[in-house]
Amino acid sequence: MPANLPPEYFEVEKRLREVKSIEEKIEVYEELLSVIPKHKGTEKLIGEIKSKIAKLRESLEKKPATKRSTSYIIKKSGAGQIAIIGPPNSGKSRLLSVLTRAKPLVSEFPFTTKEPMAGMMPYENIQIQLIDTPSISEIFYEPYIHEIVKNADATILMIDLQSSIVLEELDAVLRKLEEKRVFLASSELIDRPLSFHFCKAFIAGNKFETEEAEENLSILKEFFGNRFEFIPISIERGINLELLKERCFQILGIIRVYTKEPGKKPDLSSPFTLKKGSRVEDLASLIHKDFASNLSYARIWGKGRFDGQRVHRSHLLEDGDIVEFHI
Repeated sequence: MPANLPPEYFEVEKRLREVKSIEEKIEVYEELLSVIPKHKGTEKLIGEIKSKIAKLRESLEKKPATKRSTSYIIKKSGAGQIAIIGPPNSGKSRLLSVLTRAKPLVSEFPFTTKEPMAGMMPYENIQIQLIDTPSISEIFYEPYIHEIVKNADATILMIDLQSSIVLEELDAVLRKLEEKRVFLASSELIDRPLSFHFCKAFIAGNKFETEEAEENLSILKEFFGNRFEFIPISIERGINLELLKERCFQILGIIRVYTKEPGKKPDLSSPFTLKKGSRVEDLASLIHKDFASNLSYARIWGKGRFDGQRVHRSHLLEDGDIVEFHI
């Protein structure tokens, strides 16, 4: 007997892509149970959801208690998490306030940021989480910053292109992280100690408004151009901020994929996000394990394909694809 699930079920199910914590997942699954009609065709689905809730509650009970005062790791949200690090007065907090709705304390005085703060940056039809962090210098380093960097999906290294000691400031940031066995670079192909944790990163050079800033950028590229991609920006004048947002999306290495039911239009406002290299079967598993196990074939709409092209479950997905599943 078919399940004949109501539209409310699929609306609630969409939130499973956004929530990260165990508590939030339990809440969404319980809401799913409340909207599922109770009949023979939904017994299996109800049983599966109840089993998931039980397992989540069991893992929550086993989870060791932690002291919030000693942990500054921010749980991930949105399509990806990007940490913002850098020396004092490089514009980290200002960038967060301009690109998100977060309201960090912004000041001309150094070391204003005392604790990490998160904000959601809209990029087209997705949200990317940005994390502002305390400054790093030769004499100051919060002991948890490298853990935030390791936990994030990527990092923006902010620098002040008008600083007279910009080379020394950048070197100090990289050295402090390397002391914690964390290595930043724009590509994994860059040589590094094998025991170091690699973190994808690019450098955002702020205050790109003067000839002095251009000269400093040239010097930085001479020393670090093989290791990092540089994006010169001006938060004050709004220079290259859209380019920076686009680079944030690119460095996450994700694609946006949409689904549709046969005979209906897709919802282009709420995509699934997957890692580049994902296939049709990966999207099916993300939606529901029954989709993956029972999938016969799919039809796909996208660039370089004819509309409704029939594809196999192993078909490689591209950003912007629309997929219609057939069980």
